[in-house]
Amino acid sequence: MITKKAGIVSLLILATALAAQRGFAKTASGENISNMVIEGENRLRVHPIVPPTPWSPNPFRETLDILKEHSVASAFNAPALARPPVVFPAKTMSGKPASPWLNRIFDSPVITLRLKTPQDDRKVDSTFLVKDSAGKTFYEKKTSGKMPSEMAWDGFADSGEPLRVGFDYTHSYLIVDEAGNPHRFAGKSFRLDAFRFKAGGNTVIALNPDTLFLDRSSFKLSRDGADYLTEIKDYVRSGYGRELEIKTYHDDQKFALARSNAMREFLLRVLELPENKISSAGLPLAAGQYRHAEVILK
Repeated sequence: MITKKAGIVSLLILATALAAQRGFAKTASGENISNMVIEGENRLRVHPIVPPTPWSPNPFRETLDILKEHSVASAFNAPALARPPVVFPAKTMSGKPASPWLNRIFDSPVITLRLKTPQDDRKVDSTFLVKDSAGKTFYEKKTSGKMPSEMAWDGFADSGEPLRVGFDYTHSYLIVDEAGNPHRFAGKSFRLDAFRFKAGGNTVIALNPDTLFLDRSSFKLSRDGADYLTEIKDYVRSGYGRELEIKTYHDDQKFALARSNAMREFLLRVLELPENKISSAGLPLAAGQYRHAEVILK
């Protein structure tokens, strides 16, 4: 037995020596065997055995809940239900959210004064005045008799013209008692950048272009301008399907049209209305007009 093993070892040593000598000879002759690749076949193969797992998930439950509770044996067997429950989503979301935090467009009445009336029935003469930025009387209301508990102004001049957005106004209230003593109350000046009112059966929203756009020569909406148009968008949805008309008044008619088109593109995108539902126009300034924009809901 020892002799047989010794013979095998001798043969292995001899084979190794011959291989080394042959490799040395090839290397010496200039043949490089450093990139020699020995190819073979992996004879080791693994055959996994997956035991069958009986599982009958409940078709009336959420899949995620079933996966989370798959270790509970009771979840594998669906109960027999004559009327399966209706599963509602945990959260619903509209693709057209409203913006309830935006409330920057003024409606009528613009000013409301609440007055403390005397307990007796004394008679007074009162005058409520609204003046424009030039100091001219824009609106005036006089009363005689018992002092009113409230005085409101709808935002229109005595001539029926609405106030001008982007312009300063002041208001005051004068009371003259029976003895002829005057009592004057002056309010702070104010300016509206957006005013919504009714005219000819339509709803008109007048806007100050200096607030709508980045500057006086820009067609790009400012952050405030986007907020105003977003608030208009939410208001327009109450009358969805009605036509909109956008007008911009300016010295340069082409410039006015470009601004109207910018507003139109914004409203088309957020309202997803057909293009024929919103029209835009640029109008030159006529006598008695001023620079502003209007969104008209017909």
